[in-house]
Amino acid sequence: MDNPIIIALIGPAGVGKTTVGKALAQNMAYRFMDLDRAIEAKLGIEIDWIFQLEGEAGFRKYETAVLKDILHQAQDHTVLSTGGGAIVTEENRTLLAKYTRVVYLSATLDTLMMRTNYTKGRPLLAGNPVIRQKKLATLCKQRKHWYASTADFQLPVDHLKIHQAIEAIKTYIGNG
Repeated sequence: MDNPIIIALIGPAGVGKTTVGKALAQNMAYRFMDLDRAIEAKLGIEIDWIFQLEGEAGFRKYETAVLKDILHQAQDHTVLSTGGGAIVTEENRTLLAKYTRVVYLSATLDTLMMRTNYTKGRPLLAGNPVIRQKKLATLCKQRKHWYASTADFQLPVDHLKIHQAIEAIKTYIGNG
């Protein structure tokens, strides 16, 4: 394909980027990629270990390198689910804005808390529910501007079923 379309899903942890991304890709017959899983595959270790060994700054360097690889090697239509903090790095925001159609999935703190209640592999949200809620609220507040300014389209997903989110994104992209 001459001009592959890459739809990048951004938003906080627990908003549904991977769930919506997989379903959207299947619905549109696009390839699905998860940035965090791509990082793990490239390095051969889990995200938690990268954070423990090199901290967030080290992880962000790997994240940018893998994002560049994905964007420059895209040969077909792709839905890319990013990690919640992918937009922290200015270079990542620039890459996403230049090479993808960025969809910001947003949700309330209550929704995010409910959806992250039983998940693992979120090193920035480790801890008991009170600590997790404080961390999640802080991260959302810190990142909200970056999500909004990077996105081409914002979709609040609190009360949407997956098929409704897919239809909204497809309408935005022009395939609905």
